[in-house]
Amino acid sequence: MKRRDFLKWISSLPVVGALGIAGKTGAQEPPAEFAQGWSPNPRATEAFSQSLPKIYTDQVDDLVRQDNNKDALLYRPLVSCLKKAGLAGRWLKDRDGVPCVRAYAQLSVGSCTGNATAQAINVLSAVEITLLDKFQEFKAMCAADGIYGLGREMAGMLRSPYDGCYGSAMAKAVMRMGTLYCMKYENHDLTEYDPTRCRRFGREGVGDVLKLEAKKHPVKSTVRVKDAESAWSRLGNGYPMNVCSDVGFK
Repeated sequence: MKRRDFLKWISSLPVVGALGIAGKTGAQEPPAEFAQGWSPNPRATEAFSQSLPKIYTDQVDDLVRQDNNKDALLYRPLVSCLKKAGLAGRWLKDRDGVPCVRAYAQLSVGSCTGNATAQAINVLSAVEITLLDKFQEFKAMCAADGIYGLGREMAGMLRSPYDGCYGSAMAKAVMRMGTLYCMKYENHDLTEYDPTRCRRFGREGVGDVLKLEAKKHPVKSTVRVKDAESAWSRLGNGYPMNVCSDVGFK
């Protein structure tokens, strides 16, 4: 099945329930009905989309018109970067002889929007380095708990008893507040994901030190994808994409 047909099939799926994983952690957990990963905010999403320069939408339209319907496997640049950075043992797993990138494990925190955004940033960085010959070095994967905390602050959701966030808040956060990575920052060690810290970031924010570090690495632009055709064209041209919704995937 070509990627175009697959995306059209996905867009036709019915809504099947909110995302979130139940489990145990040392963090103070909310009631089960609060531990959901996607908290839709259509009004804020529309307002953010309208604030983006129209040239980005025009560029997506151009990609659709120029589309050649060829498949693109964006995990391959990320695999290459992870190997060169010496991170293959931590982030790659073999599946039938094919090296695959490990997914983030959100555990008991409804932080799927942060996880997805972190992975999209990983792919974006790898594509720019590998395919566009950007003079950059891939040093670490994006820190999902840090991205989640930034997105929650941008959404005005700190101190909410609910877990979760929404896609446009994440996009706005990585543009305006920046990004964090799985490394040590002064007295903050983000090397490994920690559900306790993730929930704390979602309730209290990441703090001034990490916000200053995040500002050093912002994402320059984002655009809203409204249909399968534009999604296919963006993926085919090396642009990662998040699907923030209550459609379930396995």
